[in-house]
Amino acid sequence: MLEYTDSLIEVVERLMDKPKTAREVPRFLDFICYEYLLNDKEIVQEEIRNFFSEDLDLLSKLSKNVISFAVDKEISEQMFKPLLDF
Repeated sequence: MLEYTDSLIEVVERLMDKPKTAREVPRFLDFICYEYLLNDKEIVQEEIRNFFSEDLDLLSKLSKNVISFAVDKEISEQMFKPLLDF
């Protein structure tokens, strides 16, 4: 097995445990990356709550799990730092 397989399985299991919220993770990450990270803006929770009706705490946690997996596997942490600090 590849060295990241166990970590990938763990991320997928976490997403599968919360399918209703997990379906919003790609949209959430797309929104955060475009609106805040790529435009170098500070993340404002109140703005984000206007776009996402799901439990924002759980949605951000699941999204952080995905990003943390990517960062742990040598993908640039600096780009995702604002989201990880959210």
